[in-house]
Amino acid sequence: MEKTFTYSTEIAAPIDTVWQCLTEPTRMQQWVPGLIQITYSGGQVAEGGTFDMSRKEGNRIRRASGSLPRVRPPEHLTMLFPSKPMDMDVVYDLTPLGPGRTRMDYKALIRPKGLLMTAVTVVFAVFFGKQNRKILDNLKTLAEGQQVNV
Repeated sequence: MEKTFTYSTEIAAPIDTVWQCLTEPTRMQQWVPGLIQITYSGGQVAEGGTFDMSRKEGNRIRRASGSLPRVRPPEHLTMLFPSKPMDMDVVYDLTPLGPGRTRMDYKALIRPKGLLMTAVTVVFAVFFGKQNRKILDNLKTLAEGQQVNV
């Protein structure tokens, strides 16, 4: 059973600024809680590339690797996060709305593996939705030039 989480918002910033906040490692550390590091193959976000990231969650450091199957700067980014318990596809679509305004549409598709993970995903999705909304609000705040407390 797949679970989809979506979020859309308007950001009072140009699309290039939002893209930089979304993809540049030092900017990402300002809005993603616990992000220690993210690196891209070839040193940049590029279609067909890969990424490795590490985040501190409580007393643990979680590592994730994935791929970037579709990248169209500054309008589209797809990140795939494969793992043993579940796979997750994350899609960001940015649309310019005029001078200094951008619409961000976010979608996360969670695909659990196995019966147990399918049951757990229902509970996980509630937590994930609330947590991701806060993180995406951090991105908006940063792109709009305000201080973010992560």
